[in-house]
Amino acid sequence: MEAAPFSTERPLRWVVSADRTVEIKEEVTELGCEPANEQILQEETSPSSITERGGMDPAEEDLLDEELMIEETEESSDEEAPPSTSTRGSSSRSRFPACFSYDDADPAVPGQVPFRPRRPVGIDLGCLARGSVTKEMDFFQLFFTSAVLSKICEYTNAYAWRHVVDKPSYGDAHGSWVDVTAEEMLKLIGLIIYMGVTPLPRVSRYWSTAPLRHGLWARAYMCRERFKALLAVFHLVHPDEEEHSDGLQKLRYLLDHMRTTCQALYQPKRNLSIEERMVKSKGRSGMRQYIKDKPTRWGFKLWVMACSNTGYTYDFDVYAGSKEGHTYDLAKKVVLQLSQPLVNQGYYLWFDNYYTSPSLLSELRERGFLACGIYNPNRRRFPRCLKDYKTWEKKAKCGDMRWHRMEEGNILAMQWKDSRTVTVLSTLHRATDAVTVQRHVKENGKWTVKDVQQPLAIHDYNQNMGGVDKSDQLIEKYDVRIKSLKWWQTLFFHFIDIATAMNDLATDAHGASTSPGCKSTLYRTLPSRTHHRLSHVHSEQNSTFTNTPPLITCAL
Repeated sequence: MEAAPFSTERPLRWVVSADRTVEIKEEVTELGCEPANEQILQEETSPSSITERGGMDPAEEDLLDEELMIEETEESSDEEAPPSTSTRGSSSRSRFPACFSYDDADPAVPGQVPFRPRRPVGIDLGCLARGSVTKEMDFFQLFFTSAVLSKICEYTNAYAWRHVVDKPSYGDAHGSWVDVTAEEMLKLIGLIIYMGVTPLPRVSRYWSTAPLRHGLWARAYMCRERFKALLAVFHLVHPDEEEHSDGLQKLRYLLDHMRTTCQALYQPKRNLSIEERMVKSKGRSGMRQYIKDKPTRWGFKLWVMACSNTGYTYDFDVYAGSKEGHTYDLAKKVVLQLSQPLVNQGYYLWFDNYYTSPSLLSELRERGFLACGIYNPNRRRFPRCLKDYKTWEKKAKCGDMRWHRMEEGNILAMQWKDSRTVTVLSTLHRATDAVTVQRHVKENGKWTVKDVQQPLAIHDYNQNMGGVDKSDQLIEKYDVRIKSLKWWQTLFFHFIDIATAMNDLATDAHGASTSPGCKSTLYRTLPSRTHHRLSHVHSEQNSTFTNTPPLITCAL
């Protein structure tokens, strides 16, 4: 029979077995936590006597409470067993599972997933001939194709015809709207890139006729009023097809196209990093986010997966905020969504503590990924023997390490003492693999440089986690900073930045002739009549073309 449980610091149950033995067992109530080793108190007694007493006497309860409060940090050498690859069912009598260090062997074999990409690594132009794509403009038009430009023109014209009555200044001399063409739309994009290359306080100054700004080219391509009119009526969705249920409906067409194009043009190398990116914005929008640790604290948040070696943005998505509704385990959902095109190809994923969790690493392993990430030891499902990191940090020296295997040995949980404790979870490393690094250590009141051991998991994390940062650096070179009252236009300008930055990487990798700086070298040749127009404009000012900034190639 089974007696009623009694109250202790942790939930317990005691059962009378068939051989008249009383077993007191500790129950695990936290979901996914490593089970503590069962403390067994055996007493030869009859079930009837137990029933008569109504449970254990006070002496037995005190003994049980004392046993449960003991934490054995070390075991004697004759009782210590070799570390098991599974933390469940351990024969140790410690309340918490044991942790190990450099000297303890790690018998677990890290996951061995062969790297089998579906395409050759690098630029993939598909059916396009290599000789047909040789210039920066050719690569750029792989993102903004003629079909995409035609769609944007169709949506823009449809929106303009509806509002030209209210805003007759957008039209011609008769108040009628002049339809924008694909060639003119390409000019508009070129001017937007040009404004990122040559920033000025106000957009109107690009059309200034002052001698100080005689080298500005904007007025040679488009008049100022036409430029303002195009930005005012610019649209990426047909007015009749807008759905207010989708917070990103105004960007959905171009967003899906950019994501598909980034994946189609490049097969990344094995290491990929996943992180957030902030697009600066001061506009009023429910999707605007705040991240205190980012250089750009206020703006739109993008989930980005980039190649760790090159910084190529392989996939990204825009976080729509609370408009998406409550989502359980959002970080896990983001990683699985971004990595979906690369399932079962043997890629390594790297991310920070916002995404890392044992459940995510286990599911990625089932999908053919191995992953590593920084982890917060205060979260659930973390080994209890590593949770006292603050106490361990005070006693440990720089370079000390301890580890434990969890999830049946498939996940390595490790803590390393640097200036502070660093905790990582990994499915692709062995615990005892380490490298030697130099650290400034204070000994006897003096700072000295000392060689210390660093686990290979942390070393590899530092080497491969910067993919998104590299991508941000490429984009920030000539970031478009045109202010707009429409929040989605800020993201449209960012899409142009992504296209030009990835264009630079694609051009270099493809072996096309180019000079450093994609945005500053997109301008190569212009039709002869454009040069005549430029010459005419500058001849009126008695000026030359010396030190004139470059501009994207625009068909006229």
